[in-house]
Amino acid sequence: MSVFELHEYERDFKRLNEVLQARNIQGIIVGPSTHHYRIEGFDWSKYAAAAIGYALDDPLLHRVSEDHYKGMKQLFEHCLHKGYRRIGLGIVRTHNDERYQRWLAAYLLEQHLSDLEPKLPIFQAQSDDWKEPALAWAREQKPNIVLTDDPDEWKDLNIPTMGFAISDFDHSDSQGIIENNREIGIGAADVIVGLLYRNERGAPHCRRTVLVDPEEGFV
Repeated sequence: MSVFELHEYERDFKRLNEVLQARNIQGIIVGPSTHHYRIEGFDWSKYAAAAIGYALDDPLLHRVSEDHYKGMKQLFEHCLHKGYRRIGLGIVRTHNDERYQRWLAAYLLEQHLSDLEPKLPIFQAQSDDWKEPALAWAREQKPNIVLTDDPDEWKDLNIPTMGFAISDFDHSDSQGIIENNREIGIGAADVIVGLLYRNERGAPHCRRTVLVDPEEGFV
């Protein structure tokens, strides 16, 4: 397997295409990113290609991702089972927007279906300087537990948390939903193998999204 950093070719994707052709590379997995982006001026017709995650806006390749919706439902239901009655949601990064609000949608549905009262308003950071507003929100709403995309950051606030986006490669002691990155990578490789077997190249007419179940990292 060879790894190519897109930023090294962002002004000359024609050169990247030449490098891949010279090495007889036929399958491409476009890795995940923390922001939306496009890859323009690249000849996709020569490759079986798939993306990991939702960040790649153009071209519309087949993609593999964690099932974010299911992960949040699992986490919320776990908290109910553990007896939490004031379950808050604290989003401090751009993760939710990049995943088309799937975490937020699952949380709001679970909150709506539950018998929890009151139903706590969501805290969503508006800037990088979010900790003071988060403390004010926590003092007012008094959550028993906060479901968040960055539990390590909340530890500084001495507020109990569970994470809904913990990386397999994160060595912290945070509890919650683990993204299952290894299986996502395996799933992407399986997509490429299938495309090569069927001799399918280039951007598809109809994109397929493969969802991988997250893992539970509860104690």
